[in-house]
Amino acid sequence: MHFHRETIIMVASPGFKTFHGSSSGQVVEGSYKARELKANEILIRITSSGVCGTDLHGLNSDMVLGHEGVGVVEVVGDGVKASWKM
Repeated sequence: MHFHRETIIMVASPGFKTFHGSSSGQVVEGSYKARELKANEILIRITSSGVCGTDLHGLNSDMVLGHEGVGVVEVVGDGVKASWKM
């Protein structure tokens, strides 16, 4: 997959929730504050994310789980090429 130097920013909302591993091996909820979108970035609101066997490697660390995201393009930066425009 080629993204033409644009950066894909995948967040759930301006303040968003994640689930990540922990030193105890339990899945814990985290939250992050989104930063301002840059001209070459795309904001995607994640509607769901799959968790698979690969994510088990992060279960005992502070790694965010889930890497098969599905979402909706919410904002496209001014510097993003036309092929990404909504």
